[in-house]
Amino acid sequence: MGTAPGAQRLRRLRHKAELSQTLFWGRIGVSQQRGSRYETGAEMTKDVTLLVELAYGCIPLFTLAKLRDMQLDDFMREQGFVRKEK
Repeated sequence: MGTAPGAQRLRRLRHKAELSQTLFWGRIGVSQQRGSRYETGAEMTKDVTLLVELAYGCIPLFTLAKLRDMQLDDFMREQGFVRKEK
C-alpha cells in the first residue's frame, strides 16, 4: 500500500528540517504519535495544516497574498478557524 503524496511531503519536510518526529510535531503542539499518523496518510485538519505551513515556511503563495491583503482575524474566519459573527 502506497503513501499519500501529502504524507510524503510532510516526511520530506521533516527530514529537510533534520528533526525527529517528536521535535517537528511538538513545536506546533501535536504529539509524536499523531504526527506519525499524518506522515503515513491520515488527513490533517485545517488548523494543523496551517500551523505546519506557518512553522516551517511552506505557505502556498496564494495564502501569503491573502494574508498580506487581509487582517489576520478575517483570514482565520474565512478559513473556518473562527466562527463568523452573526
